[in-house]
Amino acid sequence: MADSLWSLREKVRQVKPNCTEQQADQFINKWIQNIVKKRSWSDLLRTTAINVPSGYTTGTISTTAGSSLLTGTGTAWPVADRINGTFAQPTTDAPGQCEIHPDPATLSKVRQGDYLLLNLGGGTQEIVVVSYVGIDHFTALCRFNHAAAETIQASSLANLQCTLPTNQVVTVKAVLSATSIQADQIAAGVPVVNEPYYICLRYVRISDTAYRLKDAIDPVAGDQIGTDKTQEWLNREDPQRSTTGTNPLELVSMPPNPGGVMQWELWPAQTSAYVIPVLYIDGWPKLRNMGDLSPYFINEEIIVALAQGDALFTKIIAREGKTDSYYDPVAGQRLTDQGNVLLEEAIQQDDGRYMTSLQDWQRQLQGPIGNTVYDANHLDTWLDWGGY
Repeated sequence: MADSLWSLREKVRQVKPNCTEQQADQFINKWIQNIVKKRSWSDLLRTTAINVPSGYTTGTISTTAGSSLLTGTGTAWPVADRINGTFAQPTTDAPGQCEIHPDPATLSKVRQGDYLLLNLGGGTQEIVVVSYVGIDHFTALCRFNHAAAETIQASSLANLQCTLPTNQVVTVKAVLSATSIQADQIAAGVPVVNEPYYICLRYVRISDTAYRLKDAIDPVAGDQIGTDKTQEWLNREDPQRSTTGTNPLELVSMPPNPGGVMQWELWPAQTSAYVIPVLYIDGWPKLRNMGDLSPYFINEEIIVALAQGDALFTKIIAREGKTDSYYDPVAGQRLTDQGNVLLEEAIQQDDGRYMTSLQDWQRQLQGPIGNTVYDANHLDTWLDWGGY
């Protein structure tokens, strides 16, 4: 049963009254993340579809030595076709992490990890990365404070990858005009002038909290897309990322994006629109606000016992010369042991539900995709997922 952050925090502080709210929250969030990632919980198996947009190849591109600006000729890059909003309130915390309150329509389109262009053409123009999206605001590391009514914009090309004529792959941070792109890297090698290029989705996000792919399907070829390769493998297989013209073969794990969201590299890159059904393991968002809820499928007694144990193991000294009268490693170990016993019971109870979830995924393959060839070829694969 889910419990709120406020309730969990108070239970931790009952055994450790000198524990601050921030310390209690750290213990609680630590154990939620540890528990969630301990195994593949049946309630965190999710299905979705990756929608790969058509690539953009209109016109030509030029680069300049030592610059991360890309210049287009005959291009018509959209500046703000995905997000074109404004600040509803001014910011006050720059330079640093700022709470940005946009108009509601804009907030509904913002995703963690997005690059956003703020105040285009103004004295405080900058590009930021979204680190958190809340109910009425998002946060980002800003260099400048921004006034109400300043613009918040994002192109549909932002956060996609541009393959330069040198085969270097850069990410589009923002489109500054129909002929100007700000990339995330300096263009390497010899500058190019009016050469072909393409912009497409290479680095795929599944959800803000997804952390592992279980399966991916190519509905066109009727085959499985690999999900267990690493960047090291891909760098050996295709270091220049020059392979094109084939169906997607792999979704390769890679480091999180600048906003902390897990991502996978789609290989080979697709310049035509493509839909890829996937089965993945989701995570759980960090509890930040008092009303945020713990995972509903985890007995809250497990989280409380383990967080209480951490609190009692931690010495909190108010000032020099004082002691922590609530420090109690014996009681802390007892609570930790109790939490681990309950956790092991929960894992055993979830085993049957996990296999049922996999069977549901198999039925989906037989239904919307209708691929009995895939079904026959990969029966052993999905049964082996019981290894977590």
